[in-house]
Amino acid sequence: RMSVMQALSQAGGLTPYADEGSIKILRHVDGKETAIAFDYGDVASGHKLEEDIALNPGDVIVVPTAGLF
Repeated sequence: RMSVMQALSQAGGLTPYADEGSIKILRHVDGKETAIAFDYGDVASGHKLEEDIALNPGDVIVVPTAGLF
């Protein structure tokens, strides 16, 4: 099993344009899609390490682009 931080690390990390406070994990549960909020900054700084959840097969990590202005 892989955690969110492990998956992001294997993907090369976040770009300077990533909105690290708006990352979501999309997961299908009982036939419905659920969005789980993930605050990268809290986990990366060592706070709230319990939020570095294990991914399930089929999960999708969405990293939106931060507004530039």
